[in-house]
Amino acid sequence: MKAIIFDIDWVIIKSNSAKKEITKKILKKHNLYDIPGVKKILSRWLNRKVNIELIYELQQFDKEKVLEDINYENSIIESNPIENEKVVNFIKNNFEKYIFCTNTAMPSLSWNRVIEALGISWFFNDILGYEDWDKVENVKYILDKYNLSPKDVLFIDDNINHIEKVKVTWVNTLYFTDYNIDLEEEIEKINF
Repeated sequence: MKAIIFDIDWVIIKSNSAKKEITKKILKKHNLYDIPGVKKILSRWLNRKVNIELIYELQQFDKEKVLEDINYENSIIESNPIENEKVVNFIKNNFEKYIFCTNTAMPSLSWNRVIEALGISWFFNDILGYEDWDKVENVKYILDKYNLSPKDVLFIDDNINHIEKVKVTWVNTLYFTDYNIDLEEEIEKINF
């Protein structure tokens, strides 16, 4: 293994249901939550910008204002993230061994706040978010930039849809379902 690509929410940090509640609260404030189809959109675990775009297709509103409100409320949580201690320690202890990148659906202001608060920003070679490309394009970018073979890359994400999409790149994937996953152990399994 030469490179590891991490998702941030639910992998590096222990995200919580507060972010979902913030979105719900802001949508209610703007009279958008009870529009038919909104709850289904929110259940799909898409990033907040995509959610707002999809809701806008159902009913027009001031997208920028709603997104600004959601981002502001989330910034409070993201400035004090709850780290996944096992993953953060793995990153700190192995940054010289691997190329570390992120591939997150978080907006750049959010991931920047999170990794700065955790003190791990300088461990990453590339920090890619939804302002860059989608998850597959971000993986392809990393493969090309570092001239890596797919077998030398591990993509870690908590969303099975992201895992399935990224499989088209042939990189190794780890569906992160448990904060107690031992990354060293998982990497050893892949290397055999």
